[in-house]
Amino acid sequence: MVKKIVHLIRTLCQVGVALSTSHCRGLIVGVLRQDLPEIFAVKEKDGSMFKCSDSWVQTFLYDQLQYTMRKGT
Repeated sequence: MVKKIVHLIRTLCQVGVALSTSHCRGLIVGVLRQDLPEIFAVKEKDGSMFKCSDSWVQTFLYDQLQYTMRKGT
């Protein structure tokens, strides 16, 4: 799944699509809902559930692609 998400984001960047954290979150959530929908229903031992937050997306992008999001001026 990670490879699929990374490939999708890289492809969009290569064709010139400007991506923000919220765009990337939408792509990630879409892939996960299609391929692994149960990830959003599983409760951890502490009662928390998976959440695709801004900070999670930014960490994922940095860890997988060494991308950082910058604010527009």
